[in-house]
Amino acid sequence: MASSCVSASITALIGKKDYLEGMEAGADDFVTKPFDPDELKARLRVAERIISFQELAAAAEEVPQ
Repeated sequence: MASSCVSASITALIGKKDYLEGMEAGADDFVTKPFDPDELKARLRVAERIISFQELAAAAEEVPQ
């Protein structure tokens, strides 16, 4: 099974254009500075949950029927 990772950008750029450019460049999330540490932790937990679901789905596809 391939390993998974999340790309999050933490930046001082705050405009909609900056957000869209970051997401188009491949970021999975985009957080502006100053950021709230609790919000960042929550976003990382969501990312972990998404990766877990993706891994479960990939494993289910590998099971012969």
